[in-house]
Amino acid sequence: MDRRGCLLALLLSLTACVSAATPTETPFAIQRIGVPQESEGLISPWLIEYMAKTNHANIKIEPLAPQEILAALESGRVDLGLISEEVPEGWFATPVWREAIAVIVNPEITLETLDIVMLADIFSGRIKTWDILAGSSDVIQPIIPPPGSIIREKFSQIAMGNAAFDPAALIGSTPDEVCELVKAKSGAIGILPNWRVENGTDIAAITGITPKAEAVQSGAYPLWLDIIAVSPKEPVGNLRDFLVWLQGNHLPSESIP
Repeated sequence: MDRRGCLLALLLSLTACVSAATPTETPFAIQRIGVPQESEGLISPWLIEYMAKTNHANIKIEPLAPQEILAALESGRVDLGLISEEVPEGWFATPVWREAIAVIVNPEITLETLDIVMLADIFSGRIKTWDILAGSSDVIQPIIPPPGSIIREKFSQIAMGNAAFDPAALIGSTPDEVCELVKAKSGAIGILPNWRVENGTDIAAITGITPKAEAVQSGAYPLWLDIIAVSPKEPVGNLRDFLVWLQGNHLPSESIP
C-alpha cells in the first residue's frame, strides 16, 4: 500500500472511532428561586406539584433571609426572588399572592375580636394582662417572629406604627415555633403567616374579620402583605412556565389591586 493509501486508511479508522462514540446529553440548567425562609413551607409543595406534572423542570428553592434576596439576584446566585419590598427600577416584577398575618392565641384565652389599637397595646407591652380584653387574669405573653422576618416587619408597620415590641416578647424563630410557643405558654398571643395556621388553632378576629381568602384578597382583613416575584430580567424557560402555572392554579393574583 502506498503512502496515500495508508493516509486514507488512517482517516477512515479515525472517522469510525468518532462515529462510534456515544453523545452525552446536555443536562437541564438549574434555575433557583430565592424565597424568605418563613415562606419555604408554602412554596415547596407548589413546586413539587408542578415538577410532578411537567417531568422536566429543574427548579430549586433557596431559602434566604428576606434582606439577602435582592443581593442574591444581583449576583446571579438565584434567578427569581419572592419579596414584599420595593422592586428596583427596571426589574421584572409580577404579584403572586397576598399573605395574611394571622393572630393566634393560647386555647385558654377567649376573644371575640381585637382592633389595631388593641394589637399595638398588646405587642408593645402597654397592656399586661387579659382581664380587660378577655376576662382572664393571665399575663399576656407576646410571641413574635425574629428580626428581619417579613411578617414581623409588616405587622409592625400596620399595627404598631413601627413602635418597639414588648421587651418581654418571646421569639419564635420559625412559624412552627411560634405555633408551639403559643400553645404551650399561658396567656400567649402570636403572629405568623396564615398558611401555617393549623386546624383547630384559635385565631383572633381583627375588627371582627378573620383571615379567610376572600377577606384577605379584598383587603377587608387588615393584616396582610403582597408577595412579588422579581428578577433583573424577565424569567425564561421552566421558571417562566412555573410562574404562569402558579398564577393559574394557586394564586389569585388577578384579585390583587
